[in-house]
Amino acid sequence: MKKIIILAFFTSSIFANTLTKEEESIVVTEIDNICGDTWCEGDFNFRFDTFKCNAETNSCVLDFVILDEVWGDDDSYSATENEASCEIKGYTKYDQMIEVSRNGWPRLNNDFYFAVSDCVTEQEEVVYEKLGY
Repeated sequence: MKKIIILAFFTSSIFANTLTKEEESIVVTEIDNICGDTWCEGDFNFRFDTFKCNAETNSCVLDFVILDEVWGDDDSYSATENEASCEIKGYTKYDQMIEVSRNGWPRLNNDFYFAVSDCVTEQEEVVYEKLGY
């Protein structure tokens, strides 16, 4: 019985998120940090929520919200939340996503940045189509 329980635990842990909670938080924070200089300069705003990786699929899923914000002449505000999710393949390890700068700060690895950028751009296009642009 102990062998079955240990095997079940080991098997389920193989398919669990390959990042620790702290690593996931850093990756999501760094995606959000780069956003202000890239995608967030466009027509939408973004909220990045989770980033879960799976060694079995050799990929991660980024869940986020694309906000279509409207400011009125009378200072009124409204926002439509468009939930988005995309799979980023080939990255499951923290050191594939984050590198440490010379000053000791974490930042997105260049290749990973471009993979995230492609993901976000594809989801932006979905929202543009939904809005009829």
